[in-house]
Amino acid sequence: MHQTARDDGNAAAVRLSTLFMPTLRAAQQAGPSKGTLDSPLHEPAEQSLNLLLRGGYIRQSSSGVYTLLPLGLRIVTKIQRIIEEEMEAIGASRIEMPTLLSSSLWRKTGRWTTMGSELYRLQDRRGSEYLLGPTHEEEVTRLVSDDVHSGRALPVRVFQVTTKHRDEPRPRSGLLRTRAFLMKDLYTFDASLEDAAATYEQVRAAYSRIFDRLLCRTGSPSTEYLWNGWKAAEADTGAIGGHRSHEYHMEDAAGEDHLLSCSNTSACTYAANVERAISLPSKAKSLPHGAEEVQVHLFGPAPTSVGKGATDMVTGGTLHAVVVRKNDELNEIKVSKAVADSIPLGVNAVHLWSDTRPEQRAASEWDWVERPEGPLVRFTSLDILLDKACSSLEPEEIEEAVQRAVLAYSSKTPSVPPIEEVQPQLADFFPNQLRANSELPCAAQLPIRNVDLRVAEEGDTCASCGQGTLVQHRAVEVGHTFLLGTRYSDALEVGFAPVANQNATGQNAKPSGRQPFQMGCYGIGVTRLVGILAQRAVAAFDLTQQARDENKHAQSSGLLWPPSVAPFRAIIVVSTPMTPEKEEAVGLLIKKLTTSVLQPDRDAGQVLQESDVLIDDRPNVSLGAKLKDADLIGSSQVVIIGKHWQNTGEVEVREAGKQTVSVPLT
Repeated sequence: MHQTARDDGNAAAVRLSTLFMPTLRAAQQAGPSKGTLDSPLHEPAEQSLNLLLRGGYIRQSSSGVYTLLPLGLRIVTKIQRIIEEEMEAIGASRIEMPTLLSSSLWRKTGRWTTMGSELYRLQDRRGSEYLLGPTHEEEVTRLVSDDVHSGRALPVRVFQVTTKHRDEPRPRSGLLRTRAFLMKDLYTFDASLEDAAATYEQVRAAYSRIFDRLLCRTGSPSTEYLWNGWKAAEADTGAIGGHRSHEYHMEDAAGEDHLLSCSNTSACTYAANVERAISLPSKAKSLPHGAEEVQVHLFGPAPTSVGKGATDMVTGGTLHAVVVRKNDELNEIKVSKAVADSIPLGVNAVHLWSDTRPEQRAASEWDWVERPEGPLVRFTSLDILLDKACSSLEPEEIEEAVQRAVLAYSSKTPSVPPIEEVQPQLADFFPNQLRANSELPCAAQLPIRNVDLRVAEEGDTCASCGQGTLVQHRAVEVGHTFLLGTRYSDALEVGFAPVANQNATGQNAKPSGRQPFQMGCYGIGVTRLVGILAQRAVAAFDLTQQARDENKHAQSSGLLWPPSVAPFRAIIVVSTPMTPEKEEAVGLLIKKLTTSVLQPDRDAGQVLQESDVLIDDRPNVSLGAKLKDADLIGSSQVVIIGKHWQNTGEVEVREAGKQTVSVPLT
C-alpha cells in the first residue's frame, strides 16, 4: 500500500554509512541490460538515466520497469507531498483504489476494446477477466455512485497516487516512457456542468502551484532559466473524451510532444499542442484566389464490411468537402470534431478521397458491377468546410474545386478531370440543397462553414492576440486535465437525485429522475516528473561546473536538484577516520545549517530540516570518492570536514555555481 508522505522534519540527519545507496562507477554494469554505463550517450534522457543508475536512485527490473531505491524514493516522496498539499487545499481527499480491476466496467464503457493492446489483460483460475489499471475512471465512478445518491453530497473530489500499467510497445527515454509508473489521478464529481467547469479552473490553478513549487530555483543564477520552462497547453480530448482538456509540459529538446506558443510573451499566454493549435495564416504566405490554389478532401461515414466482396454503406449521410490551401497540412483531428454531429453514432468518419492522393478513391472498395452509379449515391447532402486561410475565395471558385473533387471521387479512374470538362454540375448531385432556390445560382446556395482545419505551423500569426507569431517547442507531457462531462456516468448509468437549484440547463435527467454526475479527471505523472527533473538536474550541474571550474580541464558528472525535491538539501562530507572531535563538529554544523547561519537556499523561503541533511561518515571511503558521490546526490550545498578543518577549525563550503569558501565553525 502507498502511504501518505509523512512529515519527517523533526527526524535526525541521515548517515550514509547506514543508507542503502549502491553507487556505480562509469564502467560498471547498470542492470539487466547488456550495455555499460560508459557507452556513448547522446540523448538527455539517456544521460540522466545513466546518472540515476550510477547514483543509486533506481535499478532496472525489466524493460520499462524500475525499482526505486532510497534516494529515488525520497524524491518521489517530496513530489507526492507537494501534490498532496495542493490537492487537499482544493478539498480533495486521498484514497487508494486497486490496481487489479475487473473487466466488466471497462466492457460497459467500451474501453476494454478501444484501449487495445495497451492493456495488460489476465484471467484468474476461474477464467474471470481482469486488467492492470492504466487509469481509474470506471472504478472511481462505480465507487462514488455506490455511496453518493443525493446532490447534497456533491461535490466530491478524490485523488490517489498509485502504480499504473500500460503495455508500452517500446519503452524508452529512461523514466519518461515506461510500462509501470507512479501517477497521481484526481477525479471530481459535480452536480452541473457549470460547477464542473468551476472545479476544472480550481484544479488548473492547483496544477500551476504544483509545478511552480517543483521547479523552484536551485540557488544558482546561472541555472535559473532551466526551472522556468513549463507550459499549460490546450489539447485534444482524445480517447478520454470530454469538453475541455489541457496538457502540462516541460520544455525539453528530447521531448516527443510539439507545442506552439505565442512569441508575444509579455502580453499573450497562448500555448497549445500542435494537434489542437489554431492560428491565423502567416503574413508571409499569399491567400488563395482560384480553385487551382486549393486542395479538396472528402470525408464521410465509413462503409462496414458485411461479407466477401460486399460492404454495407451508410446511406442518407452527408458528404463533407474540406477545402484547404495547397501545401497546407490538413489536421484530421479538427476535421473529425467538425463533422462529428452529422456522423451516425458508432460510425467513424473516414478520409474518402483527396486530390493530393487521387489513388485513394471509392473504386478500390465499390462494387461497380452491381452498382455502376458509383459511391456518391450514398450521400443526400453536402457540407463544405472551408479553412479560414481560404476565406478569400469567391463562391464560384469553391464550387469549381468541390465539383472536380466530387466527380473524381465517383469515377472509376484516379485522374482529376480538368475544370473546363467537368460534367455533370455539382447541383446535379445534390439538387435538394443546391437547387432549392431556382432564382439563385448554385454558388450562392453552397452550404459553407468557415472552420479552422489546417495544422498550425511555426511562424503563423497567433490567433489569440493577433500580434505575435507561433513558436514551436519540443516538450515532455507531465500532466493532463480533462473536463469529462457525463461520458462515464452515462455509460455506467449512474447519477444522483438532485435537490433544489440543481436542475442545471442541459442536464440529462434519467427516467428515474436521477441526473448523471458531471466529472473531471486530472493526472500528473510522478515517475515521469522524476525523469524530466533529472534531465534538468544534469544540465544544471553542468552549468554550475562550468561556472565553478572554468579554468580546469576535467569536468565531473553529477546532478543538481531543485531544493523542493532534492533527496538531501545539504551534505556533510567527513574525511576518514571519524573521530569524537569530528562528531562534535558535525553536531555543531547541523545546528548552524538548520538556523540562519550557513542556511542553503535562503532565498527559496524554505527552512532546512535536520532530516534533509546527509552525513557521509562511511569508513574506508576516500574523500575524493565521497565528493564524487556528493555530486551524484545533487544537493546545492556540500560542507567538508577534512584536513583544512583540522588545521584551521574552518569547514569548506561548496555551493552550487560558486567557488569553495572556508567558514569558521565557532
